[in-house]
Amino acid sequence: MNTLIHALLMSTALFGFVFLMCYLIKRFDHAHAHITHDHDVAGIQKFHDAPVPRVGGLAIFAGLLVGFYVMATLVDPEGVGRIKLDLLMLSALPVFIGGLIEDLTKRVSVNIRLLLSFISAGIAAALLGAVVHTVNIPALDPMMAWPPLAIGFTVFAVAGVSQSFNLIDGYNGLTAGTTLIIMSGLAFLAHLLGDQAVLILSLFVGMSTLGFMVWNWPRGQIFLGDGGAYLLGFLSAVILLMFLNRNPSVSAWFALVLVGLPVFETVYSIYRRKVLHNVSHDMPDDKHLHQLIYKFILRVRGNGGGSWISNNSLTPLPIWLATSIFTYCAVRFYSNTQALMWVFLIGTVLYKLVYRALLWSSKRNDSVA
Repeated sequence: MNTLIHALLMSTALFGFVFLMCYLIKRFDHAHAHITHDHDVAGIQKFHDAPVPRVGGLAIFAGLLVGFYVMATLVDPEGVGRIKLDLLMLSALPVFIGGLIEDLTKRVSVNIRLLLSFISAGIAAALLGAVVHTVNIPALDPMMAWPPLAIGFTVFAVAGVSQSFNLIDGYNGLTAGTTLIIMSGLAFLAHLLGDQAVLILSLFVGMSTLGFMVWNWPRGQIFLGDGGAYLLGFLSAVILLMFLNRNPSVSAWFALVLVGLPVFETVYSIYRRKVLHNVSHDMPDDKHLHQLIYKFILRVRGNGGGSWISNNSLTPLPIWLATSIFTYCAVRFYSNTQALMWVFLIGTVLYKLVYRALLWSSKRNDSVA
């Protein structure tokens, strides 16, 4: 219980630390605006009308470094110690730094960032043992016993989740809120199963994200940036793998359902671009689910229905609701692989139906206009 109390106190302190870091970034933005602000307000995936600092991920990374160091110094929870916490942040460095450099220079391609996410996933697999050992499919599980295949699948999966968190980072609070919901569900289940280590990790990531989010949503005073989005996606994936390996009773499909919505969006975006439109997978467009939701809100409310910022801030709400439902189902059926498969399948179908309905509505509106 002392460990839990320390974790709650430290995670609350982390909230305050990250909140303060974001305040300082805003307070002294005149000194760094020329390199930290997103001045591109006209891009097809841009939805802000003034330059905004996009280094919120730096505040989260700094907060986690401080929190992990202090926690490991004060308390050594079973299964997590100073070394493992250090290795977790070390493994996150390549993908975080790649995203941060892109935030500052706009010169790091999607393919380079994808490569760095592969490297980070490989480091986590090698140093932390964060490897997928089972997918809870009888026909495939024997193959996962072959280490090269297991490691290769793990690297692909972790990199994919990292990319997916960055892909959905399009509106105020969208990625941060999604991360907070996922970490809350993971922390709750970790507490139920007595896994203090994962409870602490998920609390730290969740509360650090919340410290940033109060600045990001609803008014968008600071952005997560690629560095922050990749960081949150990577940490979510690796902590989930650590949780699965520490708790054999938890189905691998628990992790997939928990991050289901970002995964749906990423897979369908690749399919839409490569198969349906025969363009590069990294070609920007305005056809993501969150963009269609934003357009729908604009149509419903009309030009006089609210300010631009309020429409932006409303966009994440349906996605947060869907993520909350997925998270509830994942926790509710955490050991029931068949039920989780059905949840994932139903979620995929519903995603496609909602997407097609929003796309049809958008095209119909454009044709009428």
